[in-house]
Amino acid sequence: MSRSGSLRLLVVKLSAMGDVIHALPAVHRLRELLPHAHIHWLIAQRWSPLLEGIDSVDKVIPLPKGIGGYLETIKALRLQKYHAVIDLQGLLKSAALAFGAGSSLRVGLDTAFAREPAASLFYNKKVSPQSAHIVEQLMDVAEEASSLFTELGDGKDREVRWGLKPSELEREWARRALLDLGIEGPFVVLLPGTGWKTKTWHPEKFCELANLIDSTFSIPSLVLWGPGEEDLVPQSDGIFVAPPTSLREMMAILTLASLVVGGDTGPLHMAVALGVPVVGLYGPTLPERNGPYSQDSQVVVKDCPYRGQHKRRCAEPCVESIPVEPVFEKVARLLR
Repeated sequence: MSRSGSLRLLVVKLSAMGDVIHALPAVHRLRELLPHAHIHWLIAQRWSPLLEGIDSVDKVIPLPKGIGGYLETIKALRLQKYHAVIDLQGLLKSAALAFGAGSSLRVGLDTAFAREPAASLFYNKKVSPQSAHIVEQLMDVAEEASSLFTELGDGKDREVRWGLKPSELEREWARRALLDLGIEGPFVVLLPGTGWKTKTWHPEKFCELANLIDSTFSIPSLVLWGPGEEDLVPQSDGIFVAPPTSLREMMAILTLASLVVGGDTGPLHMAVALGVPVVGLYGPTLPERNGPYSQDSQVVVKDCPYRGQHKRRCAEPCVESIPVEPVFEKVARLLR
C-alpha cells in the first residue's frame, strides 16, 4: 500500500442540506485518523457552499446537474486515481458515481442501512454500523474505511466536530440584516418549510407559538424560508420575516439566534452544527436516527403507526397535528 502522504480518498455525499451536515463529523474523523491523506468531497453543486472553510477537506468537487456534467465529472474523477471511495449517501446515484470514479476499493453502508439497499451492490467493503443515529453511523463508516489504511484505537474518545463557521463578513451582513428588520436583541428562528407535507407544521401554529414566546419572554420570532415556501410563512404582528437568503447568509443568521424551532429539515440541523439550541418536530422520521444531534435540543414527536416510515404524504395527519402547547413547553425549557 502507498505511503499515507500520497493516500487519496474521495467522499461522496451529494445532498441535501441536512444529509451533508450529518456527514461532516465523519469526514473530520477521517482527517483525524488519516492526517496526511488527501481528502476530496463530491457534492451536488447547489450544496457546495456548505463546505467552504471545512478544513478537513482538501478539495470540494461540485457535481453539476445533467448527464453531461455527470460524465465529465466521472472522467475527471478517474484521473485522480483514488485509493478508496467512501459513499456516505447510500443511494443508487451516489453509489454509481463511487463506482464510476474507478477506485478498486469502494466503502459504503450495507444493504440494511443504505437508503436504497441496491446501492450496496456497488461496494466491496460494506459497513453495518453499530450506532443508532445517522451522525454516528457515518462516523462508523469513516472508521471502517480508515482501518483499511491504519491501525485504530478503541474509538471511545472520538469527538463529534462539525466545522461549520460563517466568516466575519457574513456575520456582519447578518447583524445589519437583523437591524434593518428591527431586531436588536435575542430572537427565536422559526422554520416553517420542510420539503415534505408530513413534516410540515401549520403557519397558524407558528403564529400562536411566536405570540406565546413574545408574551412570556419578550423575545421576537424571525421566519427563515426558502424557495417555494412562501405560502408557509406565518403572518402575524410581532413576527419578522427574513429576506431571501443564500446558504451562507442563512448560516450567519442562525449563528446569532437564541433558539430554532422547526421540523426535520436542513436548517434545523445547520443550527445544531452551529451550536444553537433547537426544538425539532418529528413524525415521518425517527428522532433517534435523524433527530438533532445535540445536548441543547428537545423534540416533540407525533406518535402514530407510520412513525419513522419516511412517508412524504400520508392519509393520517402527521406533524401538522402536533398541538402548540407541548412545543411551547420545550421552547420555554430551553429559553429559561
